[in-house]
Amino acid sequence: MKSESLNVNNLTTKQKQTILITIMMGSFLTTLTQTVLTSALPSIMSDFNVTANTAQWLTTIYMLVLGIMIPATPYLINRFSTRKLFITSMTCFFAGCILSILAPNFGVMVLSRVHQAICSGINMQLVQILMMRMYPLEERGSAMGMYGFILGVAPRIQNNIFQLNVSIT
Repeated sequence: MKSESLNVNNLTTKQKQTILITIMMGSFLTTLTQTVLTSALPSIMSDFNVTANTAQWLTTIYMLVLGIMIPATPYLINRFSTRKLFITSMTCFFAGCILSILAPNFGVMVLSRVHQAICSGINMQLVQILMMRMYPLEERGSAMGMYGFILGVAPRIQNNIFQLNVSIT
């Protein structure tokens, strides 16, 4: 497949905003999963009967794979359309989340985290490239600032979301 370049010249302001909101929501969710697991580690240790050192692999492997995906993503972006790549990465990310929720053992949980990290790594790079393509130089700062805000907000509210989930269950 050949990459379909995003033709920014034909996008209206409303279309750009719609794309930006969509990719920001994806970024918010993928960023949230980077840190939300930390709050759940004690429960995971108990459920899977693993030590803290073993459970820590869930966050360590996630960050390791995320870092590996940074240089790999430009290849994918050049090979596939940005739309297909975003939809596929988010769909696969949610599949990884479901696998994580249903994990029968710790090994499957680790594999689901690797799966999530691959998709999250693609998404993080894709968002930045899309913003660079969509916005002219004079508007890029605002778009990147919004992206930074979203990345900063997700970890800040993750404990509230986790506490709400714990109180419900």
